Amino acid sequence: MSTGLIVTIVIAVILIAVIAAVASSRGKQRKEDKRHEAREIRQKAEKRDAVAEREHAAAEEKEAGARRQAAEAKESRVNAERAGNEASQEHDRANRLDPDGDAGREDRSEDHAESDHREAGPSRSERVDPDDHEAEQHRRERADPPL
Repeated sequence: MSTGLIVTIVIAVILIAVIAAVASSRGKQRKEDKRHEAREIRQKAEKRDAVAEREHAAAEEKEAGARRQAAEAKESRVNAERAGNEASQEHDRANRLDPDGDAGREDRSEDHAESDHREAGPSRSERVDPDDHEAEQHRRERADPPL
């Protein structure tokens, strides 16, 4: 073999080695870039998870507060209804016990209560199903008692 051929072969081998080294380093750099990008994406995802967990906890706390308020409101309504019923019973008892009580005063208070009642509309207990004819008849009899 001639010297020129040997030099050409050596240069070709060196070029192939250099090209392989460059390709390998570029591959390693691409892998490192992808790892870095994946780390950034994971960090963002972790931050979003933390925000989502905080928002979820806040929403649950708000929901619990709303349930607590609803329960308190319901309890207040029940207590108010109970107090109103007790007061009504006490009025009835006082009217029955009062030796000086007259029927006229009782009639006037009923008329006054009925006029207030008509202005306010039917109470919950007086609301009837439109198809419930017996309840409607009973309501009419109460409003216009027979003579």
